[in-house]
Amino acid sequence: MNSSLYPVPAEEPALESLVQPFLQDKVAKDALEPNCIFAIVLLGNDDDIQDVETATQEVISNSDERIQVAAELDQLQVTTLDERRLDTFATSLLYNLLELDQTAPIPETISRDDIADEGVRKIDYYIEKLNEYFATRIEQQTDEFQENLKTLFPVTLGDQSSTELFDLFENRLTASQNARVDYLLLARAASEERDRCLRFFETARDRGLDSKKYLGPISGGGGGYTRIIEYGYDQRQNDFRSEFTTAIQKAEEADTLNLRTKLNRLSPRADLATTYMQEPGLLRVLSNQYDGTGSNLADLLVRMVDAIQVIQDKKDKINVEYDQAKESLDETIDQLDSVYDRIEDHSSVYPSGKIQHDSSVVGDLREFCRVADRISQPTAKFVLGYDREGRSSLYSTLQENIDDRRQELESRETDLGEHTNRFQSLADRTKTKIDDIDSAYATIEASSVNIDLPRKDAVKDTVEERCETVLEEVKSELPGLDFSNKADDIRDIQDEWDEMLTDARQDIDEVFQVVDQLERLAGEIGELETERESRRTQLQTLSEHMEVNDE
Repeated sequence: MNSSLYPVPAEEPALESLVQPFLQDKVAKDALEPNCIFAIVLLGNDDDIQDVETATQEVISNSDERIQVAAELDQLQVTTLDERRLDTFATSLLYNLLELDQTAPIPETISRDDIADEGVRKIDYYIEKLNEYFATRIEQQTDEFQENLKTLFPVTLGDQSSTELFDLFENRLTASQNARVDYLLLARAASEERDRCLRFFETARDRGLDSKKYLGPISGGGGGYTRIIEYGYDQRQNDFRSEFTTAIQKAEEADTLNLRTKLNRLSPRADLATTYMQEPGLLRVLSNQYDGTGSNLADLLVRMVDAIQVIQDKKDKINVEYDQAKESLDETIDQLDSVYDRIEDHSSVYPSGKIQHDSSVVGDLREFCRVADRISQPTAKFVLGYDREGRSSLYSTLQENIDDRRQELESRETDLGEHTNRFQSLADRTKTKIDDIDSAYATIEASSVNIDLPRKDAVKDTVEERCETVLEEVKSELPGLDFSNKADDIRDIQDEWDEMLTDARQDIDEVFQVVDQLERLAGEIGELETERESRRTQLQTLSEHMEVNDE
């Protein structure tokens, strides 16, 4: 422990000017750093020493927050020499040093040649006594400081469960400090709302949202939530994993009102988005209490508490952002549902099972959001619905992954829609050609030309049956299309669909050749009838003209 003792004459009128240099140059620089102790030693053991000590404390209380907190934790103390002879010697020595070279080291000053031997022996004696006194005093202050740190941060981190939690962070969860703090914030929420948080983890895992990659990393989003969910809930035990239970315990132990208050005084921040980006004021001095694994866990827990004090201060803003994120997520789920509805409409055209799609994920997503929304803890709402620098919220992560899936499905659905339209157009052309047969027969039957044709109904039945056979065969032979497959696989199958529909069109065109011939015949007869009628009109006109001339 590095100790800094600062002797000050107990003279109240000049006290502040004497104390301030030490507070500003030394204490302000190293306060709340590990392995540092500061003591202001008031020299001059007279009747007014208590008033001077009070005045010194007042100077400290008017200093910046780091100095104040250091004093509250006993890292900085104001002390006096209880033994009058030592106090008298130290006071005399101090005044003499002030009159001599203040920049020279004390051992050099007290060994000057102009000091008599008897004086040197006296100085040596009292210096040794002072060293012993202050060594004891510093040891006592160090113990008080360490005890205050333990009271401020009463977390046991040297046990086996802590080691297992850190192993999870280090080797399985994620290297991201932000994600680890998220894990602890969810654990803190679970300590207040266990059943609702348990249901949240359970729903995500049982509905497969982690395995389906809806909670996975997004571009530029600072990682996902898949592993947080996976390593928070044990499906076999239907309960939190042991590591998450440990996280709940440690988070609850660490999150004290006293620590929150001090962190807020040391680093009040208005910007929630940068909560994870700054180092809390007490981070190093608290984490330094522990070794190795414990120190690393303490670092994360202090960051968690620091985030909590910001979250509590800004919870109204978080609620607004959360509601907006939830509403936007719900809209995205509705859009995904609409794509599945369109796929279902297409699938009704084909044989059962020809178009495979699993729209149950829409219900899974809605249920997950419903369960998540029941958690009222601000820490959970922050993780769920508030984006911050370097870390997107769970809702934003979920929304972007859903939207990626929607766009992928929509692209494939559009292709399927084009194929369905082509298929439907073939069926519609068949109906049109049947009507064309009726029109052709009507034209022929209305003419004066006698042609031996097959029965109209027989022709219609033949054309309709052959077209239906082609359509049914192509529907049956089209390879199944599974929208849960990769996009490349779907594209290959749809290319095959394109070829088969092209072949079907050619087959139907061959069937329609009979109808086309019939239509041409009807057209020719119609033209012949028109020509005949025109000739008849001409003859009639000529005949009438000739009758007029005879008269």
